[in-house]
Amino acid sequence: MIDFMMPALERTDFYIICPDSGLTVEMDARRAVWTAGDIVSGRPALSRWHPDYKKAFEEFTP
Repeated sequence: MIDFMMPALERTDFYIICPDSGLTVEMDARRAVWTAGDIVSGRPALSRWHPDYKKAFEEFTP
């Protein structure tokens, strides 16, 4: 995490999305966009795990 974070701090990035559990930065970014959509679309929190939204999330993050 430090190896990823330090260059981001040097670039003065305000938000640092650090890869997690073998996912890419791009995948984590898509998850963040989906989560923001939970808020603005009125979906339940963490809807990517909700059975009603699971398929839509999988299509959103191929």
